[in-house]
Amino acid sequence: SIGRALNNRYRIMVKNSRSLYAVDTSSYVTVAGQSRYEMAGNEWAEVTRIRVNGTWLSFVSVDAMTTWDPDFEDAVSGTPSRWWWEGINTIRLHPPPDTSGIAIEVSGYRAPTGMANPTDTPIIPEEYHEALAEGAYAFLIKGIAVGDLVGRYNAMQGAFDGAAKELKTLMLRRRLAGAARHTVGPDREIVRN
Repeated sequence: SIGRALNNRYRIMVKNSRSLYAVDTSSYVTVAGQSRYEMAGNEWAEVTRIRVNGTWLSFVSVDAMTTWDPDFEDAVSGTPSRWWWEGINTIRLHPPPDTSGIAIEVSGYRAPTGMANPTDTPIIPEEYHEALAEGAYAFLIKGIAVGDLVGRYNAMQGAFDGAAKELKTLMLRRRLAGAARHTVGPDREIVRN
């Protein structure tokens, strides 16, 4: 659908310029013997760290986990020491916790709410809206692009990729410029210069 294509490209464009994401920390609780946890709310773009019962866990990729412990799916419950992503909004803890009700603190970046209504406006700067639409169109025709559509797909995908890269650079420059204008004052408050 058009809405799905537009939101797909919107997420990509915003993810490339991480400063548009909302920084978030959310809390969940363990369930004894359960390693998989669905995280509610807007889509998590990136989880940067997880703490269980006050202890930071180490991130591990699924590939590394499989190498380290090929039978990790059958792990005996214990105190979690590692975590990894398993799809959008899902994390896994290893080993599965042996106690229910322990605090899980998840920190990272959440994607903005997807656009669902004709009046919704993306949070990206207006000069990138056309590239967003081109990227959505390219997403829609990607699987069916033959003949003349191949050239159109390549042009639109190229415009989208270029705009996404440009937006990332712009947001990085803005973030660095903002950081240069702030210092920490004597009372440990951030003071704008």
